[in-house]
Amino acid sequence: MTEVLDHYAYALDAIRAVDFGNVRVAENATIIERRSPGTVAAGFASHERGAVRDAMGCAHDELTARVQALPTEAYTRKAPVSFGVAPAPFDTSAADILGWMIGHYREHVAQIADLVAAWQKEEPGGVHDASVS
Repeated sequence: MTEVLDHYAYALDAIRAVDFGNVRVAENATIIERRSPGTVAAGFASHERGAVRDAMGCAHDELTARVQALPTEAYTRKAPVSFGVAPAPFDTSAADILGWMIGHYREHVAQIADLVAAWQKEEPGGVHDASVS
């Protein structure tokens, strides 16, 4: 659920660890272990939603803290980062990473209307229990 946020926080840690030098950011085993394929698309039971929301908030706060810990001039400083098995590095800054996160969030915003429409078709009276326990 929080894999993207966790991955980018991990990438910032790797960039800082080599003082913005050349670095490869492979998938982190801990992040991979926490993946829950299909869960997001299927939705969460009402008793799970509070924990999911809290986990997402914590992951968001972790990434935010890493960016805020950077000196101002480092926010746009580029580092040659090879993501995964990419053959060549991609010049990457904290500003880039936050831009990618904004794009990722926008993708999810676009999905909300589709989810609501599907829920309205499935639920009697078109009402979905969206309460967070």
